[in-house]
Amino acid sequence: PLVDLDFLVYFSASEIDVQSNLPPAAFGAAWDVLIDTAGGALDAAPMTAGASFVLRSRSVVVLRAHTDPAPPPDHSVAASLALLARGRSATAAPPSAAAAASAAAP
Repeated sequence: PLVDLDFLVYFSASEIDVQSNLPPAAFGAAWDVLIDTAGGALDAAPMTAGASFVLRSRSVVVLRAHTDPAPPPDHSVAASLALLARGRSATAAPPSAAAAASAAAP
């Protein structure tokens, strides 16, 4: 499935480092660093909206709106049995009105 993600791209052609700010929370509560050509922030925690950071000279930083990772799947026996029980009740269709009428006819 296609998922809509928000990205920010910062370019610096400057010969010196530049102080930069992330946009306010209306554009994203937190941002993950995907690419940092200066190599400084790749393993950093998500940066919060409005945070200040240093954009290194002649570098590119690509950020993606932070999303919490999906919880790991539950592979327990109890979860498997619950899934099977749910599947059986969902596939058992109620009798149609025509089937009920023909069963009631003498």
